[in-house]
Amino acid sequence: WRGSSADFKGERFARDLELVERLRHYATAHEITLPQLAIAWAISNPAVDVAIVGARNPAHLDHPAAAADIPLSSSDRDEIDAMLADAVEIVGPAPEAMP
Repeated sequence: WRGSSADFKGERFARDLELVERLRHYATAHEITLPQLAIAWAISNPAVDVAIVGARNPAHLDHPAAAADIPLSSSDRDEIDAMLADAVEIVGPAPEAMP
């Protein structure tokens, strides 16, 4: 479905890839991986009780599991949220709705 979605082409897609690189740089500066940053950001939200992370085998869970121990301050969250404000919203149909 991504191949037929305008959300994954052209300027919109390039803008989101730039955002990913900014987030990757932020994660690296904090000595964590980008997936760890994403999980830590999600579970630092008081409305979130758990992050469901997929893995192909148990070894793939080592780094994501460490994200539970990564504290994000309100200043960290504000900085990440400011970066995310630049994201291009994906408005197309969900993958499961595609033929």
